Amino acid sequence: MDKQVAFVEPTADTPSWFQNPYVGADYGFTNIDGTREEDFDTDMHNVSISAGFSTILDLNVGGIFDYSHTNSINDFSSSSETDTFTGSVFASRLITNWAVGGLSLTYSAGHSQSWNPGADGDINPQPDTDTEAYAFSPFVSLFKSWGNWSVSFTPTYSVSLSTSDFNTEDVGNAHATTGTFFAGVRTSYAFTEKLGASLALTPSMLVQQDDPERGNPHADDFWLSVSPSVNYKFTEALNATLGYKYDAFNEDYQSHNISVGLNFNF
Repeated sequence: MDKQVAFVEPTADTPSWFQNPYVGADYGFTNIDGTREEDFDTDMHNVSISAGFSTILDLNVGGIFDYSHTNSINDFSSSSETDTFTGSVFASRLITNWAVGGLSLTYSAGHSQSWNPGADGDINPQPDTDTEAYAFSPFVSLFKSWGNWSVSFTPTYSVSLSTSDFNTEDVGNAHATTGTFFAGVRTSYAFTEKLGASLALTPSMLVQQDDPERGNPHADDFWLSVSPSVNYKFTEALNATLGYKYDAFNEDYQSHNISVGLNFNF
């Protein structure tokens, strides 16, 4: 969920360290179809809650909590289910009247169960897998508005450290470090005071992958997320967003996401 918080002068009734608070909630559904026979077809449901505010030193701070549930199956009847909890905190500051700089920190924990078909036709459970990941993501956002139009450009570099525990003595823990560069471009247009739309194009490139089992180059080293959305402002405080996202230029899978969200500014 993208958040934009206006910078205003503190009022006499509100402490200067707590301005422009907001809360938001989102639901999303994603379908991912693998292009090869052994690949998994995946359905994912996720719910997120966010909150934030402006504080001293012209900082915007906030956090997002996300829960997702994933079901996957392939043509050989192998299947898995994964539950993942993700929490992130972020802080950003207006650098000039056309640029914002910031940083986000993310922690996620996931638990997976999987089943493989046996020779006798039975479905055999496999050892569970527990995964933890930490991510560090500095970013800069450049923006410009004129008339009913606005545009922003947000380059981000994210470093992720993950550990997978396969809960079996036969296989040790797996550790991986990944670095991904994102360069999001968003164009928005306000049709009326209440109705607006935007289109986000986000090229992404995997620039670091410390995983000896993974060969490079790889088909998913580069992809482009195309994300149109429509937003409607019910009141000055309450607005809703309906969005769609498609990942293009990926030879390994087709990904489609639909999301709906509500945001309330106090």
